[in-house]
Amino acid sequence: MNGFGRLEHFSGAVYEGQFKDNMFHGLGTYTFPTGAKYTGNFNENRGSQASLLLLFITFKLIQNPDKP
Repeated sequence: MNGFGRLEHFSGAVYEGQFKDNMFHGLGTYTFPTGAKYTGNFNENRGSQASLLLLFITFKLIQNPDKP
């Protein structure tokens, strides 16, 4: 695959961006199953060091059944 595309992995990870020879190559965004995102330039499936990593942390509120 060459050009712009979207790849959805069964784990929930998604890559959207440029492809070259079936590899992530060029500008793109890789979204991890956790919601964290890596946006920047890719070179043969590897992200560049000057890219931006955005972390989104979610919390689950668990109520203590012993306290009202």
